[in-house]
Amino acid sequence: MESIRDGNIVMARLKNDSAVREGILDAMERHSIYSCAVLCGIGMLKDVTLGYFEKGKYLEKQHPRPMELLSMQGFVTVDSTVHVHVVIGDRDYAAHGGHMLSAKVCNTLEMTLLTLDSFSLTRKLEPSTGLRLLAFRSEDERPVLPPL
Repeated sequence: MESIRDGNIVMARLKNDSAVREGILDAMERHSIYSCAVLCGIGMLKDVTLGYFEKGKYLEKQHPRPMELLSMQGFVTVDSTVHVHVVIGDRDYAAHGGHMLSAKVCNTLEMTLLTLDSFSLTRKLEPSTGLRLLAFRSEDERPVLPPL
């Protein structure tokens, strides 16, 4: 992975066969990021598992063949929960989208992260939906990161 930071923007490029979730977390660790917004991502993925949330669980669909990454966005919380949605395109130009449960890079993935310096993100269980919804922590409530 290659990455560079300018203020609260991190640009990163993940290499072939990298796991996407781990690549995002590696970029965050490299730049001492507590939580962030995944603003965008483009490239190509393979071994993609998409999820669709229904009745308290994710229905899964596998896409093992290489697929163009048309769009990627989401959030990463202080406990390393990566909640990212993607739209991928197949060789017949059909689009498939949903919650990215897992994926590997095919060739390259280029992404932009927005760091959150004055607050951080966490998740809190919402009993009525069964989802862990986004919650916010002030800078004073953030845990101290161990040294790299």
